[in-house]
Amino acid sequence: MEIRNVTQFANFISAGNLQGLDMNLQQIIYCVNDYAAACNCHRGENKRKKYDECTRIYAEAVKNILPKFKNDFLSKTSERQISFFLDNGNIIGIICR
Repeated sequence: MEIRNVTQFANFISAGNLQGLDMNLQQIIYCVNDYAAACNCHRGENKRKKYDECTRIYAEAVKNILPKFKNDFLSKTSERQISFFLDNGNIIGIICR
């Protein structure tokens, strides 16, 4: 399974009801929801900054938090591994069974 950006990660967390595992996972969901709720009437630069902030939190969570909860995440998919990427295609982490 591949998670290609912070929005997909937030959706995976929500669908799997994983946000209670760590406060940072819940923070990612709130961040993405705030970004999505911001209308396009806000300056594009501010909306982009919010998305970049969400991406930073996502990258830190994959590197520092996911190893602790890898079994919880892997239990939500039948695949043997989950790969996590940034928008630019750079891989930031992999968890495996």
